[in-house]
Amino acid sequence: MNSKTLTLATARTLTLALAAFSIVVATPRVFAEDSADPSIKVHFSDLNLQSDAGVATLYGRIQSAARTVCNEAIPSSDPRYVNHYWKCVNSAVANAVNNVNSSTLTAMYQSKTGKSRVG
Repeated sequence: MNSKTLTLATARTLTLALAAFSIVVATPRVFAEDSADPSIKVHFSDLNLQSDAGVATLYGRIQSAARTVCNEAIPSSDPRYVNHYWKCVNSAVANAVNNVNSSTLTAMYQSKTGKSRVG
């Protein structure tokens, strides 16, 4: 893990007509396809990812950032808002966990979601 910052940013997908999310372990925002897409940096340099408390704190920060960004990215006037919102949140969290590349964070994600794989 080289960086202690995740940037949560949206990327438009034409095929699904909804905002999908990518998480990149990097400080600059140059990877965002559309600068109007919302993004949030999730800092974790203050956390020990070898401890349960540190992993739980990071997981909570990732979930909170995903909910915030997805809420900003998907118009609430869309009748499919709730479905799109939760797909967005779940995708953002999975991508963030995958990009942090921490076995302890991955294990927490798997236990909370019941998924054997991230993503």
